[in-house]
Amino acid sequence: MTGSYNNNFMIYPTDPSQETEVVLQADKTAFKAKKVGVPTPINSSISTNAGKKGGSRAGSPAGIGGRMRKETDADQIDFNKKILHMSWHPFEDSIAIAATNNLFVFSAL
Repeated sequence: MTGSYNNNFMIYPTDPSQETEVVLQADKTAFKAKKVGVPTPINSSISTNAGKKGGSRAGSPAGIGGRMRKETDADQIDFNKKILHMSWHPFEDSIAIAATNNLFVFSAL
């Protein structure tokens, strides 16, 4: 898991067979209906969900075998909005992100 400016953070899979990382935004505006990123393939091979259990990333905007790439313009980056602290649960699929004066908790269902 990595954090950056504009309250964006990325979660990388720990299993080498999973080829999808997730980009999320710890911001109140991220919960409104808007498109955050554009899916792009990680590599040229096409991934399938064959043999994998129900896929927590299957419903992501990038889909299976794709990743979100946020198109950023250097002039549009707000350096005052940043991930201050991140923590993850050692046994459950949940993370806590502190950004500005908000605490966001993300959990896989």
